[in-house]
Amino acid sequence: MTLWPNASSPFVVIVNDAWVRKYFPGQDVLGKRLRFGYEGGGNAFNAWRTIVGVVADTHDFGLDLAAPPVFYLPQPQLSESQMVIVARTSVRPERMAQVIDQLKKDDNRFHMDGGSGGRSFS
Repeated sequence: MTLWPNASSPFVVIVNDAWVRKYFPGQDVLGKRLRFGYEGGGNAFNAWRTIVGVVADTHDFGLDLAAPPVFYLPQPQLSESQMVIVARTSVRPERMAQVIDQLKKDDNRFHMDGGSGGRSFS
């Protein structure tokens, strides 16, 4: 068994604390299985997935708003080429923006778009 999921490994998912509180309050969710979409969807997104981790909530839309239930799927198990990176750091948001800008300059495979430059800091 590989430690890093790939297209041929069992399908997995990581959920956040808010997701657990909403769908399985008070339960240990590790090892539980879930799926998204409809029967016969024919793609990896619709596959049954095993919950392999629970992560802390992030406040993507502001610290004054409750964290929404979120799940994370491994990029190698998806057909889409989009990715969201979530990082907890003690570095000021302005410094993180500088690091991201430098990464974009150094690696032409790294592309961000979105109304706010693809950045969300809270």
